Amino acid sequence: METATTTSLTIAVMALGLMGASAEESSVAVTVRALVDEVLEKPVPPLGADEAIGLAVVEDSPDSAARVEPGPGSELSRIVLGLARARIEAGGGAAVVPVGVYGPGLEAVDRAARAAGAEVLLLLRVERAPPAAIRLRAELRTIDRGLWVAPPASAAAPLRAYAARTLAIAEPVPVPEPPRKKTLPEKPEVLGAFDEDILALCACDLAGGPEPELVALSLDRLAVFALEAEGLGLVAARDLEALPRSSAPSREPIGGVVCRARSGPTAGTIAFGHSGLEQGHVVELRGAPGRPSLQATATLPGVPLGALDDGLFLLARAEAGKSRWAQKMSIGSADRELQIDLGEPLLDLVTTGGAPRSRRFAAVTQSYALLVLDGELQTRTPMGSSGAGIALVGTEPRESWVVGTSSIAPGGADAIRLIGPAGAGDPVPLPGLVRASVMVDDPRGALLVVAIAPKKGPRSVLYRMGLDRR
Repeated sequence: METATTTSLTIAVMALGLMGASAEESSVAVTVRALVDEVLEKPVPPLGADEAIGLAVVEDSPDSAARVEPGPGSELSRIVLGLARARIEAGGGAAVVPVGVYGPGLEAVDRAARAAGAEVLLLLRVERAPPAAIRLRAELRTIDRGLWVAPPASAAAPLRAYAARTLAIAEPVPVPEPPRKKTLPEKPEVLGAFDEDILALCACDLAGGPEPELVALSLDRLAVFALEAEGLGLVAARDLEALPRSSAPSREPIGGVVCRARSGPTAGTIAFGHSGLEQGHVVELRGAPGRPSLQATATLPGVPLGALDDGLFLLARAEAGKSRWAQKMSIGSADRELQIDLGEPLLDLVTTGGAPRSRRFAAVTQSYALLVLDGELQTRTPMGSSGAGIALVGTEPRESWVVGTSSIAPGGADAIRLIGPAGAGDPVPLPGLVRASVMVDDPRGALLVVAIAPKKGPRSVLYRMGLDRR
């Protein structure tokens, strides 16, 4: 059995092959993001939570020498402005006030920024160095010190941070649209109620039909449902009571279930496991249409949290007696296993994408931080703790990475929200504790299916919410 241990979550994800190739990204995009990050990281004095940041680009090139008022600017300047705005808004903290592209001179830029409500100005200077090089300089200056203090002259405005880069331009890059926050519908629709604790959900085309099936894992049952207009239709189920039990079950059970779609003669496959079982299991959906069944095919040395390529799974084990996944996980199948160390115990984890290098990875750590890895992008967002568990769901609407997660809401229940490059959308309260969630790529539209444990009534209720994929 192969063994490899890493000390950081980033390195572990690289070992999984989940991170994209950064070489394909434009050097202009990388440089602008690095400049913005450096200037905003440790300004002196630090940025206040209520300070609005004006954003402008000044062209210091011969063709802009006569222009001091805002103009269309060069293609490169518009690209730099768009990249910088997207980077700031992706941080989710500061309010951005776009000012525009100007020629040389600072007074007009400062006046426009103050008129737009900005108190601080992030100024990006673009200097061309023919034939194919540019110099980028970033300045963070205080331009408005309040109603009773005269604004400083542009040349004397306090400089709070500065950074510069020089790079060659191989080719222009498209102007990015600033990301927008995505919000869930306010009134989820009930799919069904169950007298069992649903621990995990997944969805894929198991039967080869026009629509995907929904798979629900509970302590003693694995069930496959068809998503119908009026609710859920049971396709097949397998009783789990006879499976060997774990000698150290967790206080609150946790589980994982993943599936691979049917492909031609190859049957749809489901891998599952939970903290109450001794090992993970793999079943296939087989049988004639109208009478399918779930037939066991293999066992796994852990609980599957992600389906990788080449028949491999991302496998986890629950910490003894605790409702969380141990930091030591593995990539494996029924007959091979590669050990990895993710550096910190996790409450939940999800992968999405096709080929390994296009996959994205998200996890919630034991300290209730949401960690998202996409190529070289790594974001860490603090979250409120959830009483019965944290749920994640991943999708890829256009180029956005969207994560749905649960957090404490007033009254002790959970609220589920979407978190993306533009920050977190508005929370949608649910009448209970979130236990699991999954994205369903239905031909009629993307659905988020959430399993909750309500305070009263049945032990589990499934809700569905339509998602805006634009």
